[in-house]
Amino acid sequence: MVDYSSITDKSKINFKDVDLKIAANYSAEDVYITKKIFDNHKKEGILDYKILKNIEIPLMDVIINMELDGVKIDKKKLAEI
Repeated sequence: MVDYSSITDKSKINFKDVDLKIAANYSAEDVYITKKIFDNHKKEGILDYKILKNIEIPLMDVIINMELDGVKIDKKKLAEI
């Protein structure tokens, strides 16, 4: 399995700067594994859409607005964390 930290040199480079073939391989493997997990959950009857319906979808508008408007970062507070 391709490890994210290995292709981004432990986050020293941005994913957008990773070689396209390497990024494609990583992404394809991620989709493949996710699909296998989904199929396994579906087979076992443990699909639950409560989190998607009650948390993730309602938060989409918040995240969209954050991406469009930006966010203010308190550098001093961040340094304390």
